[in-house]
Amino acid sequence: MSSENWSCTTDNYDSLYARWLEKPGALLDWGKYEPAKHNLLDLCGGTGAVSLVALARGGKATLLDLNPRCPDVDVIPIRGRAEDLNLLSSGRTWDFVVCRQALGYLDLPRVAQTLYDATTPGALFVCNAFMKPKWSFRPYKYQGKWYLEASGHFGKQVFHLQAMDGDFDITSFRWHTVEEIEKAFSMPGWTLARRELSEKSAKFCFQRNR
Repeated sequence: MSSENWSCTTDNYDSLYARWLEKPGALLDWGKYEPAKHNLLDLCGGTGAVSLVALARGGKATLLDLNPRCPDVDVIPIRGRAEDLNLLSSGRTWDFVVCRQALGYLDLPRVAQTLYDATTPGALFVCNAFMKPKWSFRPYKYQGKWYLEASGHFGKQVFHLQAMDGDFDITSFRWHTVEEIEKAFSMPGWTLARRELSEKSAKFCFQRNR
């Protein structure tokens, strides 16, 4: 199985993960995104759920992913790894970066550095993560279709299966603790501006120092 098959890059992401695409603009709202003010980078944006919300609000969006799959031609695609953003950005700079449900695929210290190099002073990096991995196996029904979801972990390495109507996607990613996420962005140049913790998830807003 190729590395992409372990990285949530399937072309059928929207159908397989439909339940996870609810409220795609929630992180934008929480981070106080302003379409008239901010130049958005959708980091690991996949099919562009967040980017499309930004466009609908009158903003502009660039999407970086191993397999950019946003159908809207107004979203600027960049194919590659987040860790290599400063090599791929071609002089572009952003002042609002969002990473929705994808921190587990990233080398956080490297991303903190490359985001610093590719953003403007005062830029915001808004992201979310799950609090703790778990073992689970469950079928569920969503919008009239049956899905199967299974997950497990060995140490901090998490494995996840998502299946629907004969199609499936298997991914593997790392669990980053709240402390590890905050430590990665404690490097000179970033400040934790805001965070929100719940039983299941965590949200962070880091600001690039001026």
